[in-house]
Amino acid sequence: LAWANENWTTRWDAGTEDVFILQEYSEQDDAEHIQFLIRAWADPRYIRIENRPLFFIYRAYRIPNLDRVLEEWRRKAIEAGVGDPYFVKFDTGGTDGEPPGSLGCDASAEFLPHGIFQLAAQRPNPNAGSFKSFDYGEAAEIYSARSSPDWIRFPCVVAGWDNTPRQPNGEPFILTGTSVDAYEQWLSTAIDRAASQGPGRGIVLINAWNEWAEGAHLEPDLERGRSLLEATARATGIDRPDRQDGAPPASGSPSSLPELYADLYERYVALQQIHARHLAKS
Repeated sequence: LAWANENWTTRWDAGTEDVFILQEYSEQDDAEHIQFLIRAWADPRYIRIENRPLFFIYRAYRIPNLDRVLEEWRRKAIEAGVGDPYFVKFDTGGTDGEPPGSLGCDASAEFLPHGIFQLAAQRPNPNAGSFKSFDYGEAAEIYSARSSPDWIRFPCVVAGWDNTPRQPNGEPFILTGTSVDAYEQWLSTAIDRAASQGPGRGIVLINAWNEWAEGAHLEPDLERGRSLLEATARATGIDRPDRQDGAPPASGSPSSLPELYADLYERYVALQQIHARHLAKS
């Protein structure tokens, strides 16, 4: 689970105008929230690191007295028998260099495109209009070559980005020059970086499965078919000739939506079976 602690607005921009659900914090909300989380963390399928339930916080720096909140959550989770939670703060809002321990968290995680503004050079805008443009390949190289901090930081790879649909009157942010090959190489490098952090800490984040309104999606489409999913399979080592899971072979050609989702479902079930076997062996 990841907590997207922002306002819900009719603009879908997490801003302060046209708010229909306001993000508020209180002791009562903290108490209710942890009870909800404990029920999720008790599920045997929940993802764990070092036998601790994994939980991400999107805007950790906005939560008042977060260290004290997380300390209380840890106490209640341990008392409930679900273990000591593994809290991860996303590097958002310019907090990239801030140690997670300063907020009571155990690790941090990249969340692209957050941070690109600080690390990559903005490309000149050759067209009319106002938007920010960065080269996808350059961003991939920069993040692949990043040095590791003094704490655990999970890497993130973005499949692409163009949030023009969500910023029709604002300043959209666009990653140009996206390609399947560049994505696969970036993901492969991120996997190696994560694995070097030690057993059980090889978490890699991908933005995103279905951010259609922001041009970041792994889901099949009519332009690329399943090529991004196949690149993900190759980078993670799932799509190997020696597989024994019975999953159908991948195809890069576009298919009808019913065929795509039927095939995706079969492959997802097969992947879950692989994961279950790995857990049984460990």
